[in-house]
Amino acid sequence: MKKRSGLLGVWLMILGIFPWSVLGQWTDKVTDTPSLVQVDFGPYGQYLPGDGESYCVPTSATMSILWLVRNGFTQLGSTNLSDATNLELVIAGLMGTTPSGGTYWNGYANGIVTYFNARGISSQQFTHVSTPNPSIEWLYTNNINQSIVNFSVGWFYPSPTGQTTNYANAGGHGLTLLAADPAAQMITINNPYPASFLDVPNVPASNPQTVSMVPVPSDWTIQDLDSSLAYSQIVTPELGVDAGLLAVLWTGDVWTIQTNALPSQPDYSPQPWPLSDSQVINSNGGVLEVLAPVNGPGGFTKSGEGTLLLRASNSTSGGTAVSDGILGSTVTEGTPFGTAGLVITGDATISLEPDDSTPADITLQIAPGGSKTLFMSNGSAQLAFARGANPSLTVVLGGYTDGTNANLIITHPAALVLAPGLGWPGLGSTERAIVPGSNGNLPQQSLGMVSPALLVQNNDTNGSLAFMRYDETNGFALAELTSSRHLPIDQSTAKTRYAVDTPQVIPAGTTVSAAAMMVNGESVSSGGGTTTLQVGSLETGRFSGVILNSGVVDISVLDFGLASAYLAASGPSNRISSSIQLEGILTKIGTGTLDLTGSNTFSGSIRVSGGRLNLDGVTQFPILEVEADSTIGVGPNGVANGPISLPTEGSSLVLAGGQISQLTAQLDSVIEGFGIIGANGATNTVSGILRAGSTAGELIFDGPVTFTGTSEYFWTLNALNDDANPGTTPWNRMTFNQNMVMHGTQFFVNFAEGVDPDSGDPFWNQSHSWALLEFNSDYNFHVTSGNWAFASGSFNIVWDSTHNRALMQFTPNAPAPPDTSIALSADGASVIITYVGTLMQVPTLNGPWLPVPNALPPTYTVPGDSPDVMFYQSTSASLLASRRVHHPVHGFRLERD
Repeated sequence: MKKRSGLLGVWLMILGIFPWSVLGQWTDKVTDTPSLVQVDFGPYGQYLPGDGESYCVPTSATMSILWLVRNGFTQLGSTNLSDATNLELVIAGLMGTTPSGGTYWNGYANGIVTYFNARGISSQQFTHVSTPNPSIEWLYTNNINQSIVNFSVGWFYPSPTGQTTNYANAGGHGLTLLAADPAAQMITINNPYPASFLDVPNVPASNPQTVSMVPVPSDWTIQDLDSSLAYSQIVTPELGVDAGLLAVLWTGDVWTIQTNALPSQPDYSPQPWPLSDSQVINSNGGVLEVLAPVNGPGGFTKSGEGTLLLRASNSTSGGTAVSDGILGSTVTEGTPFGTAGLVITGDATISLEPDDSTPADITLQIAPGGSKTLFMSNGSAQLAFARGANPSLTVVLGGYTDGTNANLIITHPAALVLAPGLGWPGLGSTERAIVPGSNGNLPQQSLGMVSPALLVQNNDTNGSLAFMRYDETNGFALAELTSSRHLPIDQSTAKTRYAVDTPQVIPAGTTVSAAAMMVNGESVSSGGGTTTLQVGSLETGRFSGVILNSGVVDISVLDFGLASAYLAASGPSNRISSSIQLEGILTKIGTGTLDLTGSNTFSGSIRVSGGRLNLDGVTQFPILEVEADSTIGVGPNGVANGPISLPTEGSSLVLAGGQISQLTAQLDSVIEGFGIIGANGATNTVSGILRAGSTAGELIFDGPVTFTGTSEYFWTLNALNDDANPGTTPWNRMTFNQNMVMHGTQFFVNFAEGVDPDSGDPFWNQSHSWALLEFNSDYNFHVTSGNWAFASGSFNIVWDSTHNRALMQFTPNAPAPPDTSIALSADGASVIITYVGTLMQVPTLNGPWLPVPNALPPTYTVPGDSPDVMFYQSTSASLLASRRVHHPVHGFRLERD
């Protein structure tokens, strides 16, 4: 469901529909529009951000687009519904949909236009007509042939409660029109959340829905709506004045595509997409393939996880910026990312896989022409390039040839990893990365290698890393290293580029040196006493590098002196137990995991720019920052003393029993696990996502904490346990030892496989509660609901004043009222109930309603020594956050004398 803050958005009005001729037979929308439910993408919607609870608008648009696909506009997507999740993610990203804010209607329009243009349908090939108050006649008139119609309703409730002419807004909901019948005042729709209109389960089979559409009385006052306009509302048994909730139509949009955009037309080709300015693309975890050739003075700004893949030429001149995910191209010539510069500001991947259907020697240019650069300002980016079946692939980086200006700029602590498709053997031969120019235009080298901020990745399972050198003829190539097979480590010098390919032991009490070090599946250990390994120049302003490819460094001291250091790791297991000495910045790069198990005090900052860095000792630092798609872990012995910043989407903190001090977690960053946050009273701010991770447990906030309105909490139940029977598999929860402020955090429920409320397990026939939030100090909080409604029942957060805590509570739905006749008799020792239908027994009128044992045959004997019992007669239904919740309201009691 979409939440709004009272804004109507910006209306895009393009009047008129051209009388295009219809080619072919258009299918019936009622029977041929796929039914998608926003909370049904994966179990309880987990394939979508926020479990799909705010994805009504992109879901309604996706259903319409899939109808177009089925009617010949095959460039818009796949007819295979298994691909619908990707389309949903892409559409939502283009619309700016968020779990906490839903979609604004101007975002809906911008998203549709962007998607059509990206798929090769130019803005001259379709029209868009919008209205703020669609009537049934408007819906009927515009629902033609190759047109699709989406509309939205606003939810309105009586304000104040009890009156029937004044209504306040409580959000809105997007829908897909299938048919309209003005004479009958009925419309047929696909509803992304079917239970919002009718008492039905939220499953695809609950669509289509046919509902009444009637005028809103002109004397009503409805928040946010123009009183000079006439509006219509949907009326069902669950909606309308009597139900206490209105669904008023407040936007309508029709999109009509020319038939010359059909790929089946003679001489069809995707139309160019001119970019007049920066075109923001949030791929939102999906894959957006751009079929249109792209041109113009603008360029792309790529954000979000997922992929933006350019399938055609790109001659834009405004520059390209990437902060997350993958920016790729399959072109075979020219400038895949335009003629201007390329700026990477996060842990993004630039991918080049030229089409190889007609094999050829391929040359591609990134940031060509004078005054153009490939620029990285933070994060650990990757440049992946694969020739495929082509004989060779050469990638030219930058455009300066003046001998002075650098073509490749990497500002510390950023890094760039080259990933040739053939791995190390292909680099510099059939897969080349070349920098034009001379002298200052080229990558600078020292002791036979370029900066350790420039590495190359192999194509093995772990993506092993290596240092590089630069050759003006063949470009980047593997740096030459001295292997431990030929030189023991105690003979290495400060000028030796050293590879540990066999186990090495530093003699007791000695210090050894290396210009750079790579540890390949082996270890460097101590022979006793204090052993020291010095790496790099040890000088201020210089950068040293250590690569661990499933390697271990177990010595007393790893010394970088006054320099900064890059610690690169590949593979799932790497360890440094040493005390690390450096005055500069420590930067973790590479996709692997690196464990620091020693105790360290750093005067410079720590940056995690790829993979995972685990702290399992006492670590002191002035600031630790985690880039996108990177993780800082704190193990059971870990104590992180210093402020930790999770500044962006995909920045992650994983606690495994350790503790940290100050934490600032921004929008869409992630906090997982169990342990202590805000140790020693440090202040914390959380605007991101909190979830259980691989091991659910308790997060203890030892210092003050503020949760902003964008924060989300994913409560996870791993087994069928509750407070009454906690078992050994915990659920995640939080305890607050100092002041807590929570500004509308959205709470979601997640489950291990097979234990969700709709799994059919009898566990869910009863009410349950779980400790969720415990307070040992002042608090001020309110929460918003996420995916709390299930077919079997619903969740809620309730207050336990006795223990000063909040509980997650589950209440099973009562069944539909049975067709029941009941007769009572007594034999002096018991009461015999004879009935037709299903009899339900409860301990109180508030539930839980449980089927009585031995429901058949239709008699039930109540022993005379049993406590008071109650039995089900009927239920009522109420609407809570657009979800159907049943409440038992009538029953009878058998009381003992």
